[in-house]
Amino acid sequence: THLVDATSKAIVTIALANSDRWQMVTPSRFWPSYFVGTTSSLLRVFPYVRHYPKLYKNAHTLATHSLMQTDDGTIIAGNYSGDISFIRNNIAHPVPESNFPVLPGGCGIGNAYYYFAEGTSALAKGAPGKKPVLLKPPITASGFFVRPSLDGTKVLAGLSSYGGIGILSLKDAEAGRANWQLIDSTKGVKLVNVLTIAEDPRGRLWFGRSSEGWGVYDTALGRAVTYRIADGQTSFGAVSSAVDNQGFVWLAGRHGLWFANGNSAATPTPRDVKRLEHPLLPLGTDISAMRLWDSYLIIGAGKRVLLLNLDHFHQHKKDIQLGNTTPIIKYLNPHELDLTAEVDQNCVLVDKRDSSLWIGTNNQVYQVDVKTWLQLPFYPAKASIQVTAGSDTFLLNPNESLSLKPTSNSLQINVLYQTPDNMPRLIQKALLAEGDSIRWFGPDTDHQLVALNRQSGKYTFHLRILQSDGTITTHTFPITIRRFLWQQWWFWLLISGVVIGVTVYLFFLHKQKQLAEANAARIAAEADAFRSQQQRKLTGMQVKSLSTQFRPHFILNALNTIGAQLYDKPEVDAVLGQLGDSIGIIFRSAQAGSIAHPLAQEWRLVQSVCSIKQMELRHSIQIHDDVPAELPAMENFLVPMGILQIPVENALVHGLRNKEEGPKDLWISIQQQSDERIIFTITDNGIGRKAAALISNYRGNGVGTKNLLAIIELLNKHNNHPIEYLIHDDVIEEDGKRLGTQVTISIPQNFQYDI
Repeated sequence: THLVDATSKAIVTIALANSDRWQMVTPSRFWPSYFVGTTSSLLRVFPYVRHYPKLYKNAHTLATHSLMQTDDGTIIAGNYSGDISFIRNNIAHPVPESNFPVLPGGCGIGNAYYYFAEGTSALAKGAPGKKPVLLKPPITASGFFVRPSLDGTKVLAGLSSYGGIGILSLKDAEAGRANWQLIDSTKGVKLVNVLTIAEDPRGRLWFGRSSEGWGVYDTALGRAVTYRIADGQTSFGAVSSAVDNQGFVWLAGRHGLWFANGNSAATPTPRDVKRLEHPLLPLGTDISAMRLWDSYLIIGAGKRVLLLNLDHFHQHKKDIQLGNTTPIIKYLNPHELDLTAEVDQNCVLVDKRDSSLWIGTNNQVYQVDVKTWLQLPFYPAKASIQVTAGSDTFLLNPNESLSLKPTSNSLQINVLYQTPDNMPRLIQKALLAEGDSIRWFGPDTDHQLVALNRQSGKYTFHLRILQSDGTITTHTFPITIRRFLWQQWWFWLLISGVVIGVTVYLFFLHKQKQLAEANAARIAAEADAFRSQQQRKLTGMQVKSLSTQFRPHFILNALNTIGAQLYDKPEVDAVLGQLGDSIGIIFRSAQAGSIAHPLAQEWRLVQSVCSIKQMELRHSIQIHDDVPAELPAMENFLVPMGILQIPVENALVHGLRNKEEGPKDLWISIQQQSDERIIFTITDNGIGRKAAALISNYRGNGVGTKNLLAIIELLNKHNNHPIEYLIHDDVIEEDGKRLGTQVTISIPQNFQYDI
């Protein structure tokens, strides 16, 4: 389980399965690392990263809360179970019967180490190899953070339960006396727990708690100001803090990394604190620990360890605040430091002996030779992409363009690169349609992006690579999905001419009828009756105008489907026949100027749209209809045109077409109630209206349903018993998810359409 590097005399511990055995070791030519072959796997070992898997009782390294170091160089690690071990010469020595559970934020001062012991309300003091003792008398609350003051004469402690900040002279601490000076709520510290303290160049103490807020205690004035999230005074809290060599204060917690100039004489306010924006520190990043290392700020962010270049930050801080420059942040590669748990609260330590970095998580302790790591060579990653669309595969370099067939609208994009160090890079990916604003996700090491059922048009694949030197390179790859015949401008110009001609003719007929009826009413009716009848005719004009909008809507949707399937589809003749039948129904209705037509004709429109969409979607949808034979004669019962066809088409196009997994079912039911009503129910198990609203091809539609509801509203004004049209979402449960849509339509059998 050990590998010895003869050049550096480093000993690296490697975890092997009980049945595993060494086979061979091969050094890397370009990076200080070794490829280790075993009987079951291939490992890679980095000699500048050391693991300590058996710190406690020579058995495990679990629940480490504090890493501390005394002046003699001894490293002390303690966990929540009360186990304490001191490390000398890379060997862990357990402290017997320590017994006090270690809370986060302990530290070494001189040749002693201090931490708060859970359940004792006291500060524990220990020396390497000796059992810790409790300082007496105990304070009224426990604590979560200990550090020395800048002048080295005091111990600063963050306390719990509104205890605020505790200050203890180092002489009293060394003598075992706990004569605490408390800076609590009476002096302005209004946080339940103080988890971190940082002292700026003016001697002010910055404190915070990630879920509550932060504040500043002015030692000269003896007063503190606290800014709380709950009171709307600040948008973030702090669990970790640091002050760099330029006097800038850094605060971090659940809402990313924030900074302020600690040299300013004015009392700090939330306006003085700015958030550092970077792809590795997006809004919502949970930062648990920070430490200064030379001109770098070490940041423990989840399962990543980052190094912010402070020299670059201070040189370009104005441009960074304006968003014109991105700060340089290096990251320990996931292959080098594969954290399986998040960095624990304030559990990062810089070794006084060799400046190595110690990191504690819930299940491991690591030691990283940062000095060696920063001197390693830089290999820039230069990426290309592999685009797979159907059975075709294309390789693109940055700025090279790709043009795809209209049917190649589902893409799988793989990012390709190779560097001599043979290690991954964190990347960000986005595929955007022309005109869309970019929104980055990640970063991560996932090289693949899948985009399904994209519309024809121009797209750009954006790629950002977070290079190993902390810089960021951005690349673009133009991709075009060509249009179908029916998507060309001249095709629609031709169709528009036909539609406009039909519309003008229908409007002329409608106008002639309106004038004739108005003239007859003017002669035959009295003045009051005349005005009432004119109002009703005006309403009729609105209804029929809306109805005529529906007819070209159905024709265009059908033509869209046929245009998309014109290539080598034997079903086209059958669909053209159905389409011709449907157009005949619509045209005859237009000639008659009628709003409603027989249920039998509406059912033929439903069957036609089902057949057309089934061909387009390759019969991937199961359609179930329940139409009892005892219904009244379908030729005699009138319904508004499109009242069934439109919700059926919406279910097929928006709900079921965009569903990528699971069965696709459509249920259509027609039932007669005893109160002389006919009930129509259209149910699908598609993605639902909310999910469909996020897809671009949905947002451009909706005219049919909107006009249909407008027609029903106008008709209901002239009937005592209205048509009811209800839409219910999330009516189906599949695999623990609610999805689907149900439309219920109730029409009285004596409903009047002649208004």
